[in-house]
Amino acid sequence: MHSLLHHCIFPINQKVYILSHHHFRMVIKNYSKCALAFSLTLLVLSGCIGQEEVLEGEEREQWINIATPIAENILQSINNNDHQGFIKDFSEEMKNAFPLQEFTELRETLESKIGKYISSTPTRVTEQGGFIAVIFTAKFEKEDNVTVRVVFEKGDETHKVSGLWFDSPKLRE
Repeated sequence: MHSLLHHCIFPINQKVYILSHHHFRMVIKNYSKCALAFSLTLLVLSGCIGQEEVLEGEEREQWINIATPIAENILQSINNNDHQGFIKDFSEEMKNAFPLQEFTELRETLESKIGKYISSTPTRVTEQGGFIAVIFTAKFEKEDNVTVRVVFEKGDETHKVSGLWFDSPKLRE
């Protein structure tokens, strides 16, 4: 359960971002960690989230080729304070969830805790509940091993981003 929380939730200034999984839409609300842990436990027990499958071979490479330029654009747009560039590849739900104010809060939090983005390497591709997640290990000025997870809906031919997570020890402080 502990690893699921780190992959699915990123608190920013007392807000918790839960991003599209199965039939959920982006929800931004204030929650206590206990309520979130309880809710996620119920989801896992009810089978709503499903098992995560690690993709290999040609399918893995295909998703890496799709996700790498999109992730690079997102991360560089954060560095450049470019909101329009940041949301360019987002689904409509994600665009609505990241107005300028939310983008500014995210950028300020990332820069204050881990600094500016430097580089990233794709490390894993998974499929879960109709979604594909491409996981990157990113290097920032103040931390080398930041996990960045970019999520796509499997059947979406436009490859719009439907989820985005950041995780690292410094971000959890």
